[in-house]
Amino acid sequence: MAVAIDSSNGVWARSWRMGIGAAKANVLPATALWFVGLAAVLGYYMVPSMRQVMEQVATLKIHWGLWYALVAQAVVGGVVPLAIRVIQNRGRLDFSLGYFLFFVAFWGVKGVEVDLLYRGQALLFGDNNHVLTLACKTIADQFVYAPIWGLPSILLPYIWADAGFSWTTFRRRMHGPWYRREVLPVLILDFVVWVPAVILIYCLPLALQLPLQNVIMCIWVLVMMFVARPEEGATSCVAA
Repeated sequence: MAVAIDSSNGVWARSWRMGIGAAKANVLPATALWFVGLAAVLGYYMVPSMRQVMEQVATLKIHWGLWYALVAQAVVGGVVPLAIRVIQNRGRLDFSLGYFLFFVAFWGVKGVEVDLLYRGQALLFGDNNHVLTLACKTIADQFVYAPIWGLPSILLPYIWADAGFSWTTFRRRMHGPWYRREVLPVLILDFVVWVPAVILIYCLPLALQLPLQNVIMCIWVLVMMFVARPEEGATSCVAA
């Protein structure tokens, strides 16, 4: 029994070290993201010309609804990272067409999911930027949705893909305390990066929340691929 407890404590300690290491390594890139989000929020409320542009985006989002969410997130989460990967490999493809289609479709569905999350929270807590509303939405988003479903449902498909879409290999990797080992380090990084970003997202009207999330996520993908260098053994996350 004592051996099992020590092993469990070791998993927790290693997961915390990985998460904290990734968070420390990515403070500066995360700060850049927060400035982008803050600029969008201040621009919307204080710069008339920028507000007009953003309202046109909001009109487009309202017109296309869930189709906007599906396409925008598929591009940001699926197409952009894989396109950058090809550029980094100087035009060489190191993934199959099936891999590409899988993640484009996956992120499209995720976009619909996130849009429905934002809509549901607007119905539940209100579509305003009052402090209490922002607090309720952020807590529900980052401390309920993200740890229970949001992050695990993103990480598991990537782990499956890394296993060559082999269920046997996937099950072998997911043995034991997989949540502590796979999800917890990313969750720590998510709290550091995305809690401030989510607050800024919820400062905007509902129709602009997903577009800003798309922009922040796209920049985060670019930062993680070109700039951020997590510490050895640390986990990084390109989306939440």
